[in-house]
Amino acid sequence: MESLEIPEAGPVTISLGVAELSPGETAASLIQRADKVLYQAKRLGRNRVEIAQADDPAY
Repeated sequence: MESLEIPEAGPVTISLGVAELSPGETAASLIQRADKVLYQAKRLGRNRVEIAQADDPAY
């Protein structure tokens, strides 16, 4: 994505937060964990992927 440039918008980057659903986990908890690592990716410099560990708390 880093090399993609949209004429009207300029360079494009992407940050991703990825979490895998654990057995017995609620959808809300899954989304909270993915959101947590998404913002971690942005804090660490953007244009990167961060993956939540199954045992990470949602907060």
